[in-house]
Amino acid sequence: MIHDFRLALRRFRLKPAHTALMIAILGLGIGAATAVFSVVDQTVLRPAPFAHSDRLVDVIDIDRVRGGGGNLLTAAKIVGWQSEVSVFEAFEAYAPRQFDVTGENEPERVQGLLVSTGLFEMLGVRPIIGRAFVRTDGIPGGERVVLISESLWRRKLGAREDVLDSRLVLNDQQYRIVGVMPRRFRLTGDKESLWVPYDPQSNIADTAAQDFFGIARLATSVSRGSEQQLADTIADRRQAQVPLARTWGLRLQHKKIAYVNATTRTALFVILGAVVFVLLITCANTASLFLSQIAVREREMAVRTAIGARRSRLIREMLTESLLFAVCGGALGVLIAIWGVDAIVASAPADFTFQATSPIEIDGRILAVTLGMTLLTGLVFGLLPAIRGSRPDLDVILKATADGRGTGSYGRFAAVLIVAEVAFSLILHAGAALMLRTFPNLESLQPGFEPRGLVGVSLSLPTDKYASSAARAAFLDSVRERILAMPGVSNFAMADGVPPAGGSLHFGVPEAEGGNGPAHGEQLILPGNRVSPDYFRTLQIPLIAGRFFTSAEPSESLIITKALADRYWPDGSAVGKRFKFFSGGEWRTVVGVVGNVDSWSLQERSQFHEYSPWPVPTDAVSAGNIPRRRGYAARVLLVRALDPAATAAEIKTVIWSLDRTQPIERATLVERAYADVFGRQRFVLQLMTAFGIIAVTLTLVGLFGVLTEVVVRKTREIGIRVALGAQRADVLRLVLSRGLGLSAAGAALGLGGAVALTRFLQTLLFEVSPVDPVSFAGVTLVMVTVALLACWIPARRAIQVGPADALRVE
Repeated sequence: MIHDFRLALRRFRLKPAHTALMIAILGLGIGAATAVFSVVDQTVLRPAPFAHSDRLVDVIDIDRVRGGGGNLLTAAKIVGWQSEVSVFEAFEAYAPRQFDVTGENEPERVQGLLVSTGLFEMLGVRPIIGRAFVRTDGIPGGERVVLISESLWRRKLGAREDVLDSRLVLNDQQYRIVGVMPRRFRLTGDKESLWVPYDPQSNIADTAAQDFFGIARLATSVSRGSEQQLADTIADRRQAQVPLARTWGLRLQHKKIAYVNATTRTALFVILGAVVFVLLITCANTASLFLSQIAVREREMAVRTAIGARRSRLIREMLTESLLFAVCGGALGVLIAIWGVDAIVASAPADFTFQATSPIEIDGRILAVTLGMTLLTGLVFGLLPAIRGSRPDLDVILKATADGRGTGSYGRFAAVLIVAEVAFSLILHAGAALMLRTFPNLESLQPGFEPRGLVGVSLSLPTDKYASSAARAAFLDSVRERILAMPGVSNFAMADGVPPAGGSLHFGVPEAEGGNGPAHGEQLILPGNRVSPDYFRTLQIPLIAGRFFTSAEPSESLIITKALADRYWPDGSAVGKRFKFFSGGEWRTVVGVVGNVDSWSLQERSQFHEYSPWPVPTDAVSAGNIPRRRGYAARVLLVRALDPAATAAEIKTVIWSLDRTQPIERATLVERAYADVFGRQRFVLQLMTAFGIIAVTLTLVGLFGVLTEVVVRKTREIGIRVALGAQRADVLRLVLSRGLGLSAAGAALGLGGAVALTRFLQTLLFEVSPVDPVSFAGVTLVMVTVALLACWIPARRAIQVGPADALRVE
């Protein structure tokens, strides 16, 4: 084996350009496949990275009588289910929280969790510094303690080794740091920065704290698939014994590494399919290049066989060479994959996953998969050529020309590989072309407002500091005055949200006074937004009928978009009519109709939209908050400016000049936020285009290599043809017909495959058919052009062959 290894290295040195080309091709294919598999594996395929993950379940509260559910677990319900050891070996809970981190550094609002004290022990996770929570933590009246993330430790505390027992100011209260969690740990996503303990038993009388999710480990006696039925039986028994208003119902779902919506899942598997084609093209390309070198050594193999070399020895020698190629390509592929994963994550939309429990990166599991992929690739492209090369036809080869080229069997096998490459490449390009046709359709949509020059600043005022709506209004009035005094600022408004997301959603069967009734079974999903009077002028949304809101607008007033008005009052009489969002709701009076604005709620486009006025500020103090939970009054400040980027930075200064401890969640350019609506389509387009470029490059190289080999192998034949009077056009036709014939066969197969496979892109396309003829014609033209480019240099070499060249071959 060592001798075979040394022999392979010697051959590598003899042909450095050929060696470098094969390693580069393998590196590209393996690197692309590894990067994409890393993303898919760590978002869809892999179990959650916790102890006994096969028995972990997410727990959602449900009402078994009235329906509905969510993060509504109470302390009593948590404690009750913790005692049901027949179904749960451990039962813990957590609730999302926001914390204002203040002190010497810039104020920052971070995401955190209120967690039951046994959570980390159940998950098998320990801090890298300090300790986890103990049962005495989280008791009302006890010391406030906190666990912080590794990123917060570095960002806020400079990664100090003496961090334990340091104090952190959270929501204006001192907390003692008892530990730092591992970098990779998160339960609900990568923005999780700290964890505060909660003891359900001590808070069992607190019926208001209904915002907990559960996570549990099933008992070993519970078989997979039976857990829900068992939980339902116990819930009915407990409801009969100790009735709860929302019943004891739970919905169990096996814990995943992350949750993705249907569109994202489709996008991931489309990209995974695309990279599989890239890997197949890589194998085919490398096999054809490897095959061409074995063909050159055909005579050598025949001579060695004739003098007694065993076939197993020849196969082992060639497999060693192919595996060495693959290992070198795999090492390069790992480097490409590390860069590729970072590039994929950076280009992914912000809401790519939710409740992700692990970062997306190259780890030991991925490296093991890469090693397997590398060895498999080496076997795939090396085994068939090795078997064929180890069984030469001695009679034909030894009687053939001195250059060692006898039969055309290698050429036929290489031709099959090229046909496969062209087919796979065309399928990839068909998907990319469909996405390329989709994206302009999305970008050509008129949003209905002017996003350019608009800044959106998310600001949430703590209700313990600004206890009444009048206090909050006074602060925001000061902010408004100072912002409007800034150079280049023309308009200021406030809202619950900003297009395309809006602020809220209404679900139900609407009612329209004096208008069209809902269609049978119609369920309206209506985006809504509470807005200040200057909202429409700031966003430049035109008034169609009626009027805008005033500064003292009654709460029952309503402004709707033209699309919604036309749906229920097609005669144009919407102004002055009343409207209900759902049956049993309050009547609202339409005072104005404005231009349509695109909303993209739940990934669905809608031009139905309602606007409500801000409530008139009062001195009434906000209702008490859930213990340990700080309330917030959220606003989005909308500012139109000549230089939005500079204005966004200055707005922070304005707010901190009024309240130095007030965090600013984010300041965004609305134009960029609107473009992010199409993030999934852009994500798929970018990756498929990149893979398409790789595929077409590999196909170009593969076709060029095969045709060059054809010209070299047929040098004697071409020279004889020229000597007998063949013209340059005849020679040119000989080479081009070979190359274009292979490309045409591959294109025909590829078009059939594209018709069958592009339907999986349906949910990502917009106003484009999955079998769009323009796209298919375009990619076919691209492949023909690639084929001509690949044929050109070998064809030029062929027409320069003369009778003397044929004699030199001999």
